Amino acid sequence: MQPTDKQVACSLAALRRPHTAGESDRGRTNEVIPFGLLDELLAEPSIRPERLAEARARIDAGDRPTNDDLANRMVGRLVCDRLR
Repeated sequence: MQPTDKQVACSLAALRRPHTAGESDRGRTNEVIPFGLLDELLAEPSIRPERLAEARARIDAGDRPTNDDLANRMVGRLVCDRLR
């Protein structure tokens, strides 16, 4: 599943947030974000080109999602966003 713009923004904000006392060090390396990392993340497209190509190929082949499939995906995405 591809992260939403909101999830990416939350992740970037967490990377910018200073470390606080009592916070777990797991997953952190020093307190320095590697130079250029945020710029690289922000430069990434919001839609992965390979996923877009896959979707276009499925549509071209006549494999179109039903209205129920789309609705289930939308609800699933909303639930995931709310849990975050």
